[in-house]
Amino acid sequence: MNDQLQINLIEALKNVVDEAEDSKINLADSEEVEQAKRDKEFEAYLKKHNLVTNKYGDTFKKVALKSLKKGDQFWKKPDAKYSFYKGHYNRANQFEKTATYTCISENDPWGGGQCINAKAFVYIESDGAYNFTELF
Repeated sequence: MNDQLQINLIEALKNVVDEAEDSKINLADSEEVEQAKRDKEFEAYLKKHNLVTNKYGDTFKKVALKSLKKGDQFWKKPDAKYSFYKGHYNRANQFEKTATYTCISENDPWGGGQCINAKAFVYIESDGAYNFTELF
């Protein structure tokens, strides 16, 4: 009789443990679902406001180069090492078929600059572009 009682208790404990594990799995699944839902909402917010997050976790806003002021700091890509400063406007002519802006890189010691298409999209800090008009 004692042996049968112990066997019944062991089986009952196994059932309770199995049910507890199942409830933990369901709880973990619901937390994962909630986290996925929050991630999806965050991605929708970023897309709506033209915000991009790079691989380092920094958030940038995608804007047209022509909308920036002279001297504003920007990046050509969100993961770019070096930033640029918007310079003067170069209109289209017989040699250059598209209008460009001469932009100076932050690591350019001679200051020659790089011509970037006026219709290009660039990336600025999410809180706005920093302006360095004293460079120009």
